[in-house]
Amino acid sequence: ATTDHLTKAMYNGEIYCPFVAPYTEGAVKPCDINCDGRDLMRYTTIYAVQGFNDVDIVAATYPDTTWCFRAGSMQCKMDYSSECDLTTDASNLSPPIQCTKSDTTCNDYVVTVPPTF
Repeated sequence: ATTDHLTKAMYNGEIYCPFVAPYTEGAVKPCDINCDGRDLMRYTTIYAVQGFNDVDIVAATYPDTTWCFRAGSMQCKMDYSSECDLTTDASNLSPPIQCTKSDTTCNDYVVTVPPTF
């Protein structure tokens, strides 16, 4: 079966999320990423200083499809020196989009000292 008909709106894209302040429990995250469809964000890299503490990804699923964010990666820390491949295993993980076991720093990294600009 051919997949030429699938939309690839962010194929090899890059998303830079703003760093606002060190993470505090219950704070609004500065970066909301929403997708709805099939493979709309394939091989996309997310740059977020505090990783998932700065990012919410909302992906719609359908019975016959997988998450619309696939084969992506995230880079975090002030210099983006920590990188992880993202997995989208909705059946086994909560949240369903997170770093794989190779490097999970971006799942819960927190800046402890505000940066100087």
